[in-house]
Amino acid sequence: MKTSKTKSILQIIIVYAIVLILGWISNNSMLNLHDNWIIFITCVLDITFIIFVTLKVDKKPLSSIGLLRLSIWDILHGLILGVFLYLLQVLPPVLIMHMDINQYGNQFNILSFLSRIVFLTVTIGFSEEIIFRGFLFTKLNQLMKSKILVILMSCILFYCAHLPRTLLIDFTHIYSTFVTTTLFCGYLYLAKKKSILPLLLAHGVFDTLIGGYGFVLWNFFFS
Repeated sequence: MKTSKTKSILQIIIVYAIVLILGWISNNSMLNLHDNWIIFITCVLDITFIIFVTLKVDKKPLSSIGLLRLSIWDILHGLILGVFLYLLQVLPPVLIMHMDINQYGNQFNILSFLSRIVFLTVTIGFSEEIIFRGFLFTKLNQLMKSKILVILMSCILFYCAHLPRTLLIDFTHIYSTFVTTTLFCGYLYLAKKKSILPLLLAHGVFDTLIGGYGFVLWNFFFS
């Protein structure tokens, strides 16, 4: 049992270190590539590494980290979670700061919107969820009995992994990390089917909406 816990701790440290290194390379790359290609290559490396560790090192099926067969309910849950997460993160500053969202315009392009969701789901959504809610979340649950501690540690790991992008401690980012991690980890705890596939889609939907499409959609339908 002690050997198993030691192995899990070492795996968390090694995997997290590699994730941080790849993240740093991605954010500080001097390669003459389009940003989307840098994102794509980095995400593929992250996903490949986690799959390798699961299949070859742990010798467990991919279902052990939440990669199960996709169902229509996964898609529905993912869409709902993505929109709900967006509202949780956007409504407070909009209401408190009285933001003018008309500046984002109301020119909505459905093809651009859907292609962005697909791209962010299969890249950033897939890589971050398989790392944080698939692999690391599973390992933390093996090490800790308290769900609160698991969620708290997941928050810390998720926040620190994004520090190269934020550089400074940002309370808005802390709030975003806390809400995202709590919602996604809570979903895994409550769901009968422990699949991370809804979270991949939710992540893609959220990133698309938070990138400006959310306000564009609001203006398109309500202005």
